This record gives sequence, structure tokens and C-alpha cells, in this order.
Amino acid sequence: MDIGNLPTSLRARRQRSGITYFYFSSAPGFKEVALGKNLANALEQYQMLQRQLLLATRPDGLSTLDLLSQFQKCNPRPTDRHADARRAHELKLLRTFFTECGNPTASGIPSLPAYQKWLDQHADTRNFDSVRLFRRIWEFMQRHEYVIGACPWASVPSHSERVTLELADVIYPYSTSELKQLLAQLLDPKVPDGTICHCDTDPVSPRLGSGAPAHLQDQLLQAKRAATLALENSHRNDLLPPLSKLTVRDLTEALISPTRVRHLPPGKIDLTVARKLVIQRLRQERRKEGGDNQQLTVRKDSDEDQQ
Repeated sequence: MDIGNLPTSLRARRQRSGITYFYFSSAPGFKEVALGKNLANALEQYQMLQRQLLLATRPDGLSTLDLLSQFQKCNPRPTDRHADARRAHELKLLRTFFTECGNPTASGIPSLPAYQKWLDQHADTRNFDSVRLFRRIWEFMQRHEYVIGACPWASVPSHSERVTLELADVIYPYSTSELKQLLAQLLDPKVPDGTICHCDTDPVSPRLGSGAPAHLQDQLLQAKRAATLALENSHRNDLLPPLSKLTVRDLTEALISPTRVRHLPPGKIDLTVARKLVIQRLRQERRKEGGDNQQLTVRKDSDEDQQ
């Protein structure tokens, strides 16, 4: 860290000997606390003192605005002008949201979908950097023991969600009845995120898990069998392991996910075309091998004639 860009209340003074010492200044008029000449140790002591001061004034617990202010106070400002302006904008968004929510405590932070909906209403849907900043703030506060537990806005496992949506696209042609309705909603980008599937017979709840309707599980099992053969014929063996583990609960959880539309496959997965491409590539390789063998035979014949 550049000693010219230190957090608030952390001072650096160079002595006549040429050695730089660090001090903690809690407030004007109070005696400074010497933190030594090692920057790493000084920062560790600085964070501990800042934590003690804040918790002493918040006996009832920390609020979300406390977390934002403490993060801003205990971290140096970005040296880049654009990065500094971007962080200021992201912090402003978070402050406005939590203020409108009544400045909840750290244990009562609204869900991530609620914040994304709020962003949508404020015409800022494309700026999700504030979400990443909040995750960074929570990680910082957790590391310095301000808060405990996982971040309430933890990132969604996007890889598994993308695979689930790809599998839904694969098994759709082999599905029937209620399962086909569920998959149609799941793969439709026009269906808003967080939608609960309402089929013609029984509504599918994402909390059903193994308790999902038996007929829906049977339909999924039949579709998986047909899709497995199609994947094997098209040599898409990479999707076979996750397909064998796919459940109704995986599909319904993906349907209500706030990032479903973002993770939809860019296009339809056509296993027939994939199979044709594999066969075409194999034929080309065989033709190439046949041509090489023919050239080798001609060379052998010419060598024998010369002898």
C-alpha cells in the first residue's frame, strides 16, 4: 500500500532518522496511538482500534449504513479518478436503497432479488457493480469480525445454473405434458425471473424437492432416458453426468432464480446437427488417413522399381 494513500485516521510521519512511523488518530484533540514502523502491523492494529471504537458506540448492533461508512473509512480511496467516481456512485446506490428500507441491521438485510427489483425501478438495471461492491464490503467486515455468517447477497453458482438450463433445452423435445410446460417457461426469456410455474394440474413449488408430483418425476425420468441416447449418439458426453443427477427441484429452482434469463443458452442445442458434425469430421479424418496411406503405397512401389 502506498503510504501516501492511507485510510482515514491513519497517519504516517517520517522521523529525522529517515524511518517512517505510523499513528492512529481517533479524533481531533485526542492523543495519537503509536502503531510502529511496520506498515502491515500498523494496518492490523488500526483495523482493530477502528472496530473497537465502532462497536463501543453501537451496543445494539451494526446497521447496514454503519457497514458502508466503516468500509469507506477503513479503506483508502481508489487512486484512479474513474474508479473513485465509480465507487462513489455504487456506495450512493447502496445507501439510498438501505435508507429507503429503514436502515436494517446486518441480520435483516433485504434479499438480493429485492435490491435488483429496486434497481430496475430506478432505471439502473445494467449497473450491478454495486452488488459486487456489497459482497466485498461484507467480506471485509467478516474478515475483521464486524459480522459473522455468509453474505446475504452471495453470488449465485452460475455454472451449475447454466448447465441446468442447457439440460432443460436438451430434454425439452422428449418431454410431455406438465414437464413440457415447466421447461417452456424455464427456457422462455420473456418470462420474468422469479416466476412460479402454474401447470394445468398441480402447481410446481420450488420447495417440493423429492416431494414433487410423482407423475412429474416420471415424465422427467422418461425424458432423461431419451435425452441420454441422443447425447450419446451426438457424442455430447460432457452433459451425461449432470443429466443423470438432474431433478425436478433443480428445474424449479432455476425457474425462480433472479439470474435465469442471463444464463439461458444463447441458442437451441440441436443434437442432430451436433451428431452430423461429428460424423462429418470422422469421415474427413478417414479420408485424410486413406490419402496418406495411398501416398505411402505409391512411394514404396517407386522405391522398389528403382531397386
